[in-house]
Amino acid sequence: MKKIVLLLLVFVLSILFVGCDDYQCGCEACKSAGIKCVQECEYESSGKCSCPGCPNNKQTDPSKTSDIKVVTRNYTVKKQQNNMEVRVERPEITGFENMLVQQEVNKEISDAITPYQEEIAELSEGFAYDNSDPMIRAKAYKYYVTYDTYTHDDYLSIVVQHDIITGNSTYSQDSKNKTDGLRSNSWKETYVIDTSNLTSKEKLKVEDVCNIQSCRLYMVDVIKQLADEMSVETMIGNEIKEIPKDQKFYIDNGKLILYFEPGSIAKYSAGELLFEMPFTYDSSIRKFVK
Repeated sequence: MKKIVLLLLVFVLSILFVGCDDYQCGCEACKSAGIKCVQECEYESSGKCSCPGCPNNKQTDPSKTSDIKVVTRNYTVKKQQNNMEVRVERPEITGFENMLVQQEVNKEISDAITPYQEEIAELSEGFAYDNSDPMIRAKAYKYYVTYDTYTHDDYLSIVVQHDIITGNSTYSQDSKNKTDGLRSNSWKETYVIDTSNLTSKEKLKVEDVCNIQSCRLYMVDVIKQLADEMSVETMIGNEIKEIPKDQKFYIDNGKLILYFEPGSIAKYSAGELLFEMPFTYDSSIRKFVK
């Protein structure tokens, strides 16, 4: 009798475990991650997934993520005698429990700025002008950094704007008008982090916020179409053929924005290019979909 009861118990348990292992809830995040339920999930009835391991079922402390701030670190140097000015508003993430990402992104932001600060200071040395001359011809060396932040869901986007002005400048002591050969170089650096992910080690890539494999070619077609509408002429040999893994992007008001530096896919005269992807943000999987 005991053997029969034991066999029945083993049989029932095996059915339960097999059934659970084979059960797949309707959560797209689980499906994308290849996760099978180990317990009955209420997603189909409530729309909320309770599967352990589900990307949307992160156990995070809202009080900790709400402490995340972006503060400004200012750096300004201005030397009239050699027409040099550096004005930097550098963003710095603070209060994020994921110190690995916080330190990595802050370092990446700083490393992208520091070389230009030093280069402008070095280039400007030795180009002092004569204040007694009513028309002063000198070199101009300017470097400005500003930034914007955007939040959507648990995503934080930081967009850092770099502007460098160099070249010959003719100054009138009376009007201070700048003319003759000034050249400007402007570009953006983008940083996107998931403030609910406490285990990641780096900023997000575009493939982290959309299924790049299924819509890579579609995104290229969209960019080409938008470029045509903007009358942007692509450079021969530099036209976009695919979305690179290190594609610059950010999320603004629920929109996925792809960014291209001047001269990257079009003529330099076209300047910086921004393309809004016609995607919808699916909060259930926390990704952009077509």
